[in-house]
Amino acid sequence: MGKYKSAVLGVQRYSPGDVITEFSLSVAVNGAGIKYSVVSFKAAGILNMKDKETIKELASIETYDKAVVAEDYNTAPAEAESRTEAAV
Repeated sequence: MGKYKSAVLGVQRYSPGDVITEFSLSVAVNGAGIKYSVVSFKAAGILNMKDKETIKELASIETYDKAVVAEDYNTAPAEAESRTEAAV
């Protein structure tokens, strides 16, 4: 994100809080043949004052639990989970 902030936002004199940032992932392969993701950032739009006020308001009424637990990383498809439970 460093290059994005300096090369894209810095040239236009915007801070990350002034723009809508779009990000995408592309696949790359290292020298050992292992695939990994590379993230790319793009300024997709500029926020107006009303948008910024709405975002600030929504951020202040945060109601979800931020705790990350091991179960958050379960990537097994739901179908596989239901078969496992049925077998028990």
